[in-house]
Amino acid sequence: MMTSMGTRGDAGRLEALGFAAYLTKPVKQSQLFDCLMVVLHRRDRAQPAVAPRIVTRHALAERRKRTVRILLAEDNAVNRRVALKTLERLGYRADAVVNGAEALEALARRRYDVVLMDVQMPVMDGIEATRIIRALEREASPPQHLPIIALTAHAVKDYIDACLKAGMDDYLIKPVWRQNLIDRVDFWISQGASPDSAAQPASLVSSVAASGACHAAGDAPLDFERALAEFEGNREFLTGLLERFLENVRNQLGTIREALDRADAEILRREAHAIKGGAANLAAVELSSAAAELEITAKSGSLGEAAGGLEKLEKAYRRLDAFVHKP
Repeated sequence: MMTSMGTRGDAGRLEALGFAAYLTKPVKQSQLFDCLMVVLHRRDRAQPAVAPRIVTRHALAERRKRTVRILLAEDNAVNRRVALKTLERLGYRADAVVNGAEALEALARRRYDVVLMDVQMPVMDGIEATRIIRALEREASPPQHLPIIALTAHAVKDYIDACLKAGMDDYLIKPVWRQNLIDRVDFWISQGASPDSAAQPASLVSSVAASGACHAAGDAPLDFERALAEFEGNREFLTGLLERFLENVRNQLGTIREALDRADAEILRREAHAIKGGAANLAAVELSSAAAELEITAKSGSLGEAAGGLEKLEKAYRRLDAFVHKP
């Protein structure tokens, strides 16, 4: 059954009538193909005493997810764990690497359907890795095209343009909230890998608006309800993630102090950037904001002002630690 008018309960009624599948229009070619393959396979193997469940758009989507593999390139441990958990809950299989060089090695070993590529990573950043991937694809016969989605903390048009120019198909602004990740991954999975894939980047305005949604947490250093919603109410997972994050930040603050003593602006910038991203993904707005300010100070080379920035960052950390461990 193919219809333009779908209502709740249709699948059950059509199944009772004896239909093998039910799709609502518009129907994509790949969806129709998958539906036909499932129905024909069932017919060849069917036993008269067993009536198979009706095939629906949702069932086809879940079936396709089981065949999809995603590669995540992200150097921040907290961001990596958050993204992997979200993808796992969506039913996708995903592998993770910590830089662009490892991403290239993973792609040489196994076929992937989508790459989530952090832009700023050590050893090899996401832009350089993407350029190499595109060069290899052009040399392949026939030409290939692997969808690559940039993960970036910079909601600036010139920066986004640089990502797209390097060959990335799309982008997500950090913090990458669950629904944004779902929307973009589902979109590119449905497109398939084609050299003619037309990039349809996510809306910059909506991405920035979503990233700022956690600012409504009042005076608390953490919007716990917002963070909890990202993990579908899994309080145990969120608590464990926060504990690990706070432990990492303690170590990073020590590294920042040493970098400040040595006047090493690059290490200071790098560690502040890492804290900023991890805190944003956990809706720890105050800590993320303090880390962002310190990152900007380090970039400008004004290390004379960095001591004040570090003090503000440490204060934000102590407030978050007390909030997480309050009785």
